[in-house]
Amino acid sequence: ELGLPRNARGAVVAEVRPDSPAAAAGLRAGDVLTGIGGQPVANADQAARALREGASRPQALQLQRDGRSLFLALP
Repeated sequence: ELGLPRNARGAVVAEVRPDSPAAAAGLRAGDVLTGIGGQPVANADQAARALREGASRPQALQLQRDGRSLFLALP
């Protein structure tokens, strides 16, 4: 149970490497990405594509964690 609304969409983070920029930004396994760079994310494919396309610049991540909405900055 992720504590999300029934109609929630996004990409569940399965793993975060300890030495990665994502870990440094505070991303955790179990987080659900709902937006990247101001664009909604409906599934893992969209999340992966958005992260690849924005890899050369900082990204704003919108996510759900423990029923709360959060924003993180990915350097």
